Amino acid sequence: PVALGPRDRANVLRGHRLIRDLDLDLDRGDDTVGQYKLAATALFDSKDQPVGVIGVAVDREALAATKRLAVRTLGGGGLAALAFALVLALFWSRRLGAPIGKLHRGAIAVSRGDLDHRIEIAGGDELTDLATAFNQMTSTLKDNQARLAARMREIVALHDAGRAVSSVIDLDSVSRKIVDAVARTFDVQLVALWLADKQGGSAPLRASAARAKRADMSTSLAMDEALAAANALVAIAEQVRTSRTPARFDRASADPTHGEAAKAAGAPGPLVALPLDRKARVVGVLAVGRSEDAREFSEADLNLLTTFADQAGAAVENALLYQEVRGASEELERKVRLRTAELTAINHELGKALANLRETQAQLILSERMAGLGVLVAGVAHEINSPTAAIRGSIEGLASALVRVARHGAELAAHAPSPSVAAAITSYLESTAPALAERPLPTSLTSRKAAREIMGVLQDAKIANAPTLAADLADLGASVEDAERLLKKTPKELAPEAIASLTDHVYLYRTASTVRHAVQQIQRIVGALKTYSHLDQQATRIEADLHEGLETTLALLHHTLRDIVIERKYGNLPHVPVYVDELNQVWTNLISNAQQAVGGKGTIIIETSLSADEKLAIVRVIDDGPGVPADVLPRIFEPFFTTKPKGEGTGLGLGIARQIVDKHGGDFRCESKPGETIFEVRLPIGVRTS
Repeated sequence: PVALGPRDRANVLRGHRLIRDLDLDLDRGDDTVGQYKLAATALFDSKDQPVGVIGVAVDREALAATKRLAVRTLGGGGLAALAFALVLALFWSRRLGAPIGKLHRGAIAVSRGDLDHRIEIAGGDELTDLATAFNQMTSTLKDNQARLAARMREIVALHDAGRAVSSVIDLDSVSRKIVDAVARTFDVQLVALWLADKQGGSAPLRASAARAKRADMSTSLAMDEALAAANALVAIAEQVRTSRTPARFDRASADPTHGEAAKAAGAPGPLVALPLDRKARVVGVLAVGRSEDAREFSEADLNLLTTFADQAGAAVENALLYQEVRGASEELERKVRLRTAELTAINHELGKALANLRETQAQLILSERMAGLGVLVAGVAHEINSPTAAIRGSIEGLASALVRVARHGAELAAHAPSPSVAAAITSYLESTAPALAERPLPTSLTSRKAAREIMGVLQDAKIANAPTLAADLADLGASVEDAERLLKKTPKELAPEAIASLTDHVYLYRTASTVRHAVQQIQRIVGALKTYSHLDQQATRIEADLHEGLETTLALLHHTLRDIVIERKYGNLPHVPVYVDELNQVWTNLISNAQQAVGGKGTIIIETSLSADEKLAIVRVIDDGPGVPADVLPRIFEPFFTTKPKGEGTGLGLGIARQIVDKHGGDFRCESKPGETIFEVRLPIGVRTS
């Protein structure tokens, strides 16, 4: 008996299978040993409880013999199968390799573009059929490639033709471009274009352009001869226009209706006539004809011609529209010239009337003053006189300034080392002068300080006459940085001419600004008169910066203040609710009076401050003139009272200024003594009406 060890028995009872090699002594009286393969497993009852163990032992010698027999059998069969497969592979490689190689070489040749390559395989099997199909495919591909190349050439020609047609807008040029493009694109004997009248009525078609070859196809006819030949086909063109459908003849000479006309036109072969249809009307007809022995027009040719006819129709319509626009423009220009002449005559009459009006106004002001007419009319005349004087004073020096600018420009161009340097200097002057003209005029102290700094820069650059040039630049309001930029743009030998030219440029810009502000002042005065006359809305009171109004007035009167020292002693003022335009009239009157009081040379001080309770904004204009006599001082605000010579004043300025200050709820005061006259305006910071 064979006993299982405790460990093996425990594993089997737990459900594990046991497989062991077993060697047994057979007790045959010799040393014979039995070799077995033992397998054991547990037996379970219905409740999966182990009740026993069953084992089976098999002689391993018999199993080994069977295994060796199976290995020998399989090895022999495999060798036989391998030998058979080698023989069969050798046979089919010889049978299939050569044709497949030909197919491979043919595919490579076709991929390289050799569409003439042919594959020849003898026999009647599938490879032969495949080679035949391959040859047919390459032939078809070659034909398609040829057709595609031809179509691409036609499309490119059509594109070039369309671009050429659209590049012109004159109707005759468009017509010639159309027929030339068709003649280049298609192999034709005759190309003709007829155009309808602009209104699209029943008027006969007009032959606009044509191209035709002689019967021997060697040379082309002249335009006149081609148009004469094309006129023979006008009946076909009229038929196409009426029906708005294309007409096609395979052999035009054989047509019973139009055969003779086709022969007369020199196009007895295939002929096509297409309408140039644009929206609601036909703008023209395009006819294309070939010689008698030429091939017929293919469907591709017809499609291409149809596309080209659409492009030609659009080009003709655009040219017609251009003609209409040009005609309308010429008519408009004629009417504008006529109207301009009428307006010129009217302006001339208005100029004469204006001159008469100015003379009448001057006489009227004087007569009204003597007659004691209303303060308002005389005040308006006086206030208009101030900006007019500003304009007059600006214009007096304008001509000489222009002459100096031209002379300086010529000197700079003549002395500059190269045109590029002259252009750079001119560009600098044109860009810098407006900026300097917009800057406030410097005070004498500021000007002297800037002149010293600029002189140092000029002396470092070894510029001749540096002190004078520095003073000129400082008077313009230029800074050290401006001087340095000038020297970078200008050779030092041209610096004096450049600074002189800059000075005149700035003067011109400031003069233009003065005239512009004066005109705006006149417009504001007229607007105030309209407001007073209830022709417009009432003036608006807005929060404004008094300093801005003062600076505007100083800029307006700049030409009269050039030789006067202006000192600004501005305090920190809030915005004040004022009628800006009217208050600017007060500043203009006060500063103009101060300028006249100092006789054009002296000092004017403008002070601003707040009252002690910070409820009033105070503006003082102080001059160092001879002062107002004590007996005259009480009367200075009376209308028509003036101490100026006849013709220099109306005596209304201070009276009007006081009315404006009173309107703001403010106070107007004057203190005067020899060497100092103070006009003081007090305005409430809060809204208060007198």
